[in-house]
Amino acid sequence: MVSRVKKNRMKNPGLVSNKKKIFFATQSWHKSKGANYIQVKQMIKAFSKQFDIVYVILRTNLNSENFFTDNVNSHVINMRRCRLCSIIYTLQTLLAYIKQSRGGNFSLVYSRNILFSFLVSRLTICNHGLELHAGVRSKLEAWMLRKMYKKKVVLFCISESLQEHIRGVIGSKKGIISIPDAHNFPSLNREVYTKEILSKEVINVGYFGKLSPQKGLATIVELLRIANKKKIQFNIFTPDERVLGPSDSLGVYEYIDHDQCMSRMLEQDILLLLIEPQGGIADISPYTSPLKLFEYMAIGKPIIASNLPILREILTSDKDSILVENSAEKIIKVILDLKDKSSTRDLIARNAKILAKKHTWGNRINKINKSFKESVL
Repeated sequence: MVSRVKKNRMKNPGLVSNKKKIFFATQSWHKSKGANYIQVKQMIKAFSKQFDIVYVILRTNLNSENFFTDNVNSHVINMRRCRLCSIIYTLQTLLAYIKQSRGGNFSLVYSRNILFSFLVSRLTICNHGLELHAGVRSKLEAWMLRKMYKKKVVLFCISESLQEHIRGVIGSKKGIISIPDAHNFPSLNREVYTKEILSKEVINVGYFGKLSPQKGLATIVELLRIANKKKIQFNIFTPDERVLGPSDSLGVYEYIDHDQCMSRMLEQDILLLLIEPQGGIADISPYTSPLKLFEYMAIGKPIIASNLPILREILTSDKDSILVENSAEKIIKVILDLKDKSSTRDLIARNAKILAKKHTWGNRINKINKSFKESVL
């Protein structure tokens, strides 16, 4: 790692005298009031505060005007225009980025597309950091990662499991860093924790996010079937309510604006997070780092989550969460147990909130900067 950094500096003396940090991202969303829109906006703004120049290519059907209102060094290209215009604007952004990166000592490419990142890294000579969100799915991807690593790229993985996977692909441990995702919820100044639900007739259990087989859809459908008999109200905030059948115990809401997520989460007695392994190359369960997990933790409410290795990297069952098998009957039992045990509810909610303070976007960016410096020196 040291030798390749010295080689880069010899090629470009400007790395020492004209230091810049450049952030380059490709992101996408589709709903103007969707959580993904706000999350992406908050994430990029958080990075822009610590980077000198920001380039962003947005794949969206929305207008990105005034996306950055507080950073004059931010350059946004909106991919909602015609295909030809998008290609031209994208090339212009890439060329500007390449020109600027020749004077920078650190460029973080935030993309889930290995091919795109590979092309960017081959066209620049500054040190790169590439953030990975998925495992290697082909021999071509493995080859590109090895080439990037040999050249100058530090690889940031969103989980320890993904880190081990990438280390196996690369054949080295240096410069492959595990940094989980984070939240951007403001710190709550008051003790919220849990409501007194012992005397309540109905327990409110909240689920936030999309519904898919990998997000435990089959388990949720079964939960709705039996929940009404147990006086449990499931409030599901999702754009995918059409995939669920009618249920007296279900409160289905539209995909709410992310600014409303905190207040809606605070209305719940318990928060639910499910991940269901599916197998195959498209399976996200071995390596994922759900953003929603860190937002749940910041709220200060009891969390029930799938008992999977990827979640055990962050959570500890019976301390800051209750980890349970993806079984409707077992989840119902945990919910009823929490209803009767106020001390357990408050303990895991309080510990989760304390843990969430370590996983903010600000702390995450600081860790990226620190890890990068340690990897290249």
